[in-house]
Amino acid sequence: MTEYYYHVYGLYLKSSLYFPELIVKKSNPDVLIHSNDYESLLVGFINHKMGIDKLLFSPHDVLYFLDKSPLFRVRNGKEIIINPKHKTQPLF
Repeated sequence: MTEYYYHVYGLYLKSSLYFPELIVKKSNPDVLIHSNDYESLLVGFINHKMGIDKLLFSPHDVLYFLDKSPLFRVRNGKEIIINPKHKTQPLF
């Protein structure tokens, strides 16, 4: 798997996704961005109820849903996990 390193808003990112708009700079990452399977996005949320609108909260995580399917999860403020199988509509 290819890894990309970026610097944005004072943070260093390590990502499995390519973002051509960001400044490339390799350093110890503050934030990790990667994709993972649907089931791993839900770990730890099974007994939690839906929060505000399309968000599901736990003490250290937030899971965002779109069309009743998990789109991405932010874990401990340092990791963003994206559901690679989620189908979205183009904005334009």
